[in-house]
Amino acid sequence: MTLDTGSAFAGFTIDRLLGTGSMGAVYLVTRPGRSEPEALKLLDGGDVDSSVFRARFEREADLARRIGHPNIVPVLDRGADHDQLWLATEYIDGPDASRLTGTELSPQRAVAIIADAARGIDYAHSRGLLHRDIKPANILIGDDRALVTDFGIAHSMDDARYAHGGETPAALAYTAPEQLEGHAVDHRADVYALGCVLYELLTDTVPFPRWNPLAMVNAHMTEPPPHPTDMVSTLPPAMNDVIVRALAKYPSERFNSCTELADAAAAALRENDSPDVDFGSPEPPHSRRPIVLALIAAVAIVAIAAGVVFATRPPSGEQPAAAQPTSSQATQGAAAPAFTATNQRVQGRTGVGSYDVTIPQVAGQNAAAATAFNDAIRSSLKNQAGVAAPAQFTLSGNRSSVVHASDHVISGLLLTDWNSAGAQPTSLIATTVIDADTAKPITLDSLFTNTYAGLQRLSARAAELLPATKAGTGFLRAGIAPTTPNFTNWLATPAGMSIRFDQGQVASPDSGLIDITIPWSVLADVMDPALVPIVSS
Repeated sequence: MTLDTGSAFAGFTIDRLLGTGSMGAVYLVTRPGRSEPEALKLLDGGDVDSSVFRARFEREADLARRIGHPNIVPVLDRGADHDQLWLATEYIDGPDASRLTGTELSPQRAVAIIADAARGIDYAHSRGLLHRDIKPANILIGDDRALVTDFGIAHSMDDARYAHGGETPAALAYTAPEQLEGHAVDHRADVYALGCVLYELLTDTVPFPRWNPLAMVNAHMTEPPPHPTDMVSTLPPAMNDVIVRALAKYPSERFNSCTELADAAAAALRENDSPDVDFGSPEPPHSRRPIVLALIAAVAIVAIAAGVVFATRPPSGEQPAAAQPTSSQATQGAAAPAFTATNQRVQGRTGVGSYDVTIPQVAGQNAAAATAFNDAIRSSLKNQAGVAAPAQFTLSGNRSSVVHASDHVISGLLLTDWNSAGAQPTSLIATTVIDADTAKPITLDSLFTNTYAGLQRLSARAAELLPATKAGTGFLRAGIAPTTPNFTNWLATPAGMSIRFDQGQVASPDSGLIDITIPWSVLADVMDPALVPIVSS
């Protein structure tokens, strides 16, 4: 369908055509009662006339409308007019990232764009949306930040199984191997695509340029990731490692999130000049591990430049809390707990944001494990406080805690409240589980001998347990999909895996946060046998 300037459609007045793409045309429009212009996308091609496609589109668009994040283009409305599906979003007056190729784009600017996009993509993943079409044209450049668009027509993560239907992605140049093969995909397909975008912004060419589509598919699936320094010799060699990991053929070998990719890229640019900066750490700066400093340097520098101030005392009237002793320690009576927990107040400003939050920290004779836990919590806080918001925002909360600590494992919850004018208040969740024996994080990939088999077990059990919670029977109709983002907020307790869900994942916005506990006995046969006694201790 083609709309003329000045014509009316679904209550909108057409101003002009903004562009066309694989999914349809986009128009600049206005409508009564709203002073700001909007972008109206008319969906075209594929199965838009089928009832299955329409139902899926409506569900995904409604999910996207509930996402409020500064790095995601807001979905304002959706509908159908004479069988023509349409989606209205906020209009961003700026180019998309594809217009930046062929320009003098600095590596620092390229990485900054990727960092903005990563925050938005990861936030959508945590809300149950998988994009599946990350490319420069879907990253818009606003006045002060980059924003990801087209989440309103992305496949929700619980519908990732539709990838088996042979659907063809719009942009082969950014498509992960498992997506090309028609396998079910998870958030790491978006990590792969964002890695391809990073490579293009750095080198002005896609990773596997081929004139023939079949040759491009074959390159994605069989050829090793290219080194950006082969195209731009002035890039740091560490950037090669970033691209190689982001474009790994197997999802388990990639970064586990887009933000992790962006942090690694920022660290690569600063590998030779990263200052030794402390970020609210109880240890002196020289005790910090170099690799942790490299990964957080970008955010730390921004924090220092913004004049961040940290208070290391507990909140007024609050006494430090001791971690709960294990059952064996309680029986012995005289045994001291492996770790003691304190609630550390952190205050300051960064960009347009201010924060006053309480974070859990631990101390103990196992200094390496305590440092790993404390670093992980502070790193999660940096990600939450580092949102590039267009308006003033506040980050608050005193509900974070060390949920469980034993000789072998430390589990902690970071739970904050993000508020900004014009945006829906949001609870931000991050969890940390540290293997105290190795001082390394325990992830879902390391916990399960086969990650997907483990996720399937979690999905089946969650579908049984969630109806008895505040989520009721109205949580995602297809159940909780077996994807890493759906179960990423988990904690190790003696009783089992404690999993936190937000309302965007399982229920209506007024249901609040929801948690379930799955006994370790239900998961033991799909877990790494060496980790069973650790996480259950």
